[in-house]
Amino acid sequence: MINYKYIGFGVIVTSIITAQIIKYLNEKETFDKINKNYKSLDTDSNILINQLYIYPDNMSRSYTSKKKNKVLLLISGFRDTPKMWIKLENFLQSNNIDYVIPRINGFGRSKFQFNTYWQDWVLSIMEEVSILQNMYDEINILGFSTGCNIALYISQFNWNCKINNLILTAPNLIVNKNDTIYKSILSSTILSNLVLLFYPICHRPYESRVDKKNDNKKSNLKYDIFYEKYFPVYSAIEMWKLQDIFPKKFMGKCITIIKANNDKVIGDINEQNKFLEESYQIDINIKTLPSNDKLNFKVGHNIFNSHHLVISDFYDQIKNLI
Repeated sequence: MINYKYIGFGVIVTSIITAQIIKYLNEKETFDKINKNYKSLDTDSNILINQLYIYPDNMSRSYTSKKKNKVLLLISGFRDTPKMWIKLENFLQSNNIDYVIPRINGFGRSKFQFNTYWQDWVLSIMEEVSILQNMYDEINILGFSTGCNIALYISQFNWNCKINNLILTAPNLIVNKNDTIYKSILSSTILSNLVLLFYPICHRPYESRVDKKNDNKKSNLKYDIFYEKYFPVYSAIEMWKLQDIFPKKFMGKCITIIKANNDKVIGDINEQNKFLEESYQIDINIKTLPSNDKLNFKVGHNIFNSHHLVISDFYDQIKNLI
């Protein structure tokens, strides 16, 4: 007796496998044909194609008849939006400093955006630099947290303008010891797929490290400090992938690290400093917030939502750089 249930199941499975094979073959044929046009490539172009999956001549373009002097590019952190820079913007505007704050692809939407990768984050900023490079002679870059990883990555390329100062604020170049277990789990293909299946949207683990006693907005702490109470697990996977992709060269002029005096989120600053110095054979300038002894504050990871005196101190630290 024919069991139609098993036949139907077999047809479905066979159809899915066939569709995937056709998808693979069509995709391969498409890009094999395109890649024939990129036989002889320089190093930068190879990085674009092999790591960011974009062809160099497909980047955004710009033109201006006369370049201006300089601009400050602000790169937000993990799942942050341009909203985080509001307090700092007041200082920049009052000092007549040109600045640009791009939104990073996948962040700040009214619903969670899935299947966005670290390459998309980097390209969000590179698209902006590809425009700014023809408008300004010099770009100063200020990154925050994971934004520092993006800033460092894009500084390996030869742009049509000079990258002067790279300012890494609370950099996330190495994992915090408390996050080692999370990174280990999400770096495993099997374990990460299980987490994505059963717990695709997770609670931020960093909230427990915030000293709530010293915060004046206890009831709104989670939203004031982190913007999102929960976030998609896939984005943490991409964050740690980006953390492990370290550019072999740095084309900027100098690097400054600005650290908070009570940051419990990022990895050890001294280790990050040593890592950068050994990688690029340059001296790294480290500044601590708050630096003024009269400012007896404990400043955590989210520097830019701190007391206005901390923001003022921060600006005093960087104004001579930009």
